[in-house]
Amino acid sequence: MKVEGTGPIERIEVIKNNTFVHTVRPEGSSASFEFRDTNIKPGESYYYVRVEQEAGQLAWSSPIWVRY
Repeated sequence: MKVEGTGPIERIEVIKNNTFVHTVRPEGSSASFEFRDTNIKPGESYYYVRVEQEAGQLAWSSPIWVRY
């Protein structure tokens, strides 16, 4: 993931099937990281990323669907 905020970022969360699976708390207004899901099961899952800035603004990515 690569995130560029308009202000300091409080946290970035990776969400899988409506469950938070990874959280990053960067310093500053940008971040870059990798996430690999090690808890996979057969079938289809969806993932998206949610960003919250320190002032409370929120942003979401579009979801992606993965079939294992």
